Amino acid sequence: VTPCTDDCTPLGSTQCSGANIQTCGNYDADSCREWSTAAACTPAGYTCVGNVCTAPTGTCGGVTCKPDEYCSNNVCLLTVSGNTYFVSTTGNDNNPGTFALPWATWKKGFQSVTPGDIVYLRGGVYMAQGVAGNYVSIQNVEGTQANQLYFFNYPGEIPILDGSQLTTSVSGYNTAIDIGYSHWFNFRGLTIRNFRQYDLGPGSTHLATAYGGYACSNFHYENCIAQNI
Repeated sequence: VTPCTDDCTPLGSTQCSGANIQTCGNYDADSCREWSTAAACTPAGYTCVGNVCTAPTGTCGGVTCKPDEYCSNNVCLLTVSGNTYFVSTTGNDNNPGTFALPWATWKKGFQSVTPGDIVYLRGGVYMAQGVAGNYVSIQNVEGTQANQLYFFNYPGEIPILDGSQLTTSVSGYNTAIDIGYSHWFNFRGLTIRNFRQYDLGPGSTHLATAYGGYACSNFHYENCIAQNI
């Protein structure tokens, strides 16, 4: 068998080819992935923007998108310099993170992006699993003013990260989102709850945090909630 090399990854990801769209898959006789032939977006009138098919300029689900937004699935989404990803309670972390094939966990969403990207978290309760500590950990991600990172609730929906099922911390830390030495992050419409302190005895650390950050700059939080921390 003649060896081959994947031309794209992951399976199911999409990219624009002019106004048309291509999907990563296996379309020939070998076992490697390649981009599909560019196809017109559907429904009729949609064009590819930011690697997703978007509605024409104008009304979007009954509203008009702002100048820095575009319409996708009748919802106005922020136009960014990088990729747009999605997380859903019905997703799978082995998916490519698209609207049709979203990721499943906050950890996957937060720890998979690079400067310029945006992650939309769909509504629902996401139960954090494992041993309490730093559930989401991001270190040394150097966003810039031109290429920021965004973690937003999907418009009209409320994503909730719940730490009530985490087992007892062995470090004394119980942090939902821990970010260090990173810059230019934006958070909107997120709820974090039930990340509690653990008493490990005299002299131990007793720290519980919803949105943690150190040695960071240019962080912006909008309509974010912390409960029972």
